[in-house]
Amino acid sequence: MTRRPSITWRCGMRPSRIEMNLVSRKEQTVNIASHTFAFGRGERLRTENSYKFTVDMFACLAAETGWSVSGSWISDAPQVALFRLELSLGETS
Repeated sequence: MTRRPSITWRCGMRPSRIEMNLVSRKEQTVNIASHTFAFGRGERLRTENSYKFTVDMFACLAAETGWSVSGSWISDAPQVALFRLELSLGETS
């Protein structure tokens, strides 16, 4: 019988960030594509960093890097957004 891996998640330092990890239940060696990886019991392997943004958070992030949101589309559930960005006028590098 194959046991499912232990999967954990926790909120990172930012409230909009989620980290996903696999946690080794025992000491083990794994072979993947001719490479060998050793894991100790309880060792974590980060599998995902997911960032979730509100429209305002994304617009602020874009502005910090010299862009402005010139258009956006947000789907119904599950909410996914698409933004059109333009270089902010008057910005110099």
